[in-house]
Amino acid sequence: MHQCSCGLAPVQRVELPRDVEEEVLRCVETPCSYEESLRLSERIIRSIGGGEVYVMFSGGRDSLVVLDLARSILGRVRALYVEVTGNTHEKNISYVYMVAHELGVELIHLKRRDMEFFEQVVKWGWPGPGRRWCMTEFKRRPIERFFRSNGGRGTVVVGVKAWDSPRRKKYIVRDGIAYSSGWRTVVVRPIIHWTREHVLRYIAEHRLPDNPLYEELGESGNCVYCPFIMNGLYYHNLMLRYPEWYRRIEEVEKKVRKGTPFVSGPRRFTLKQLIERSLRVEGSASC
Repeated sequence: MHQCSCGLAPVQRVELPRDVEEEVLRCVETPCSYEESLRLSERIIRSIGGGEVYVMFSGGRDSLVVLDLARSILGRVRALYVEVTGNTHEKNISYVYMVAHELGVELIHLKRRDMEFFEQVVKWGWPGPGRRWCMTEFKRRPIERFFRSNGGRGTVVVGVKAWDSPRRKKYIVRDGIAYSSGWRTVVVRPIIHWTREHVLRYIAEHRLPDNPLYEELGESGNCVYCPFIMNGLYYHNLMLRYPEWYRRIEEVEKKVRKGTPFVSGPRRFTLKQLIERSLRVEGSASC
């Protein structure tokens, strides 16, 4: 398997068949049935031209579905996995390798070898809304370097969904389902119109192996600490199941002089405050 120390540049929209674009937009506004959503995704993937196809696989459920869909329809694809150095759970890494082996997909494992996530937190402060340096430095940079090294050719398939957040719904209006990244690669988002229920149904029907960290923590573990995971119960479970990871975040928090690891609008939370807040809410809900 290829190891590389390596998102993308300014985009240009790539047009798909008009009826596909219109149907996907409709499903983004009002969820379509699972069967209709799957049919649209199959049409999107079949529209991919020749050349290398890379599927971004984080170890999460959305990217698992996209990897299996692309492999089933196109045959030969490569899984592109980006480890966040120092912030990716070891079970996430093991799971990604296991899935690639079971599906018979070549895995390309990228990571920064010149910096570590929590060391940069101490230097630069916590990432967060408007300060997503973690995405730039630990995801985009390795991907950019990889595509520069191979001439930037190919198609990149990603598993983002518009229903995950209002912000993501704007993507499809701005960039479309597919767009040119400026590195002579085309980025395609074939399940942008899917719901969480669609993803879970596909995984169950196709008997795909689930990441064990979902059952343990509720997340994939590609980023153990994430400023956008605002559920303190996640970090409470992390403290109980993987105390070494919890202590790592806690120790870094003591070293960072300015800011807090979690921000929600004008409110700021320490790790302990976020957990206490979520436990109080959980306790109130169970009464």
